[in-house]
Amino acid sequence: MVFHKSDGSFHRQDMDGTNREVGTWKIQSDGMLCIDLPSYRKGPRCRLIKNNGDGTYSKYRKAKKVMKPDLEVWTWTKVVKGNPENY
Repeated sequence: MVFHKSDGSFHRQDMDGTNREVGTWKIQSDGMLCIDLPSYRKGPRCRLIKNNGDGTYSKYRKAKKVMKPDLEVWTWTKVVKGNPENY
């Protein structure tokens, strides 16, 4: 489960409530979503987010080579406003 707060903080935890971690998030000028967590030893991870038009969103890692397609790494099946889990 993840929560992006409007102040730029990012909260994540496993569904069972374990492995909590807090970091930061931002949207770059090229539209990439960048998240930085303490466990990311090489710095922020930036991903392209695509609205699938059916209520889901897919997160893609940009291909390192021009001729290769971007790689889908995650799909959000539900996005809710606010913090209903009171994280």
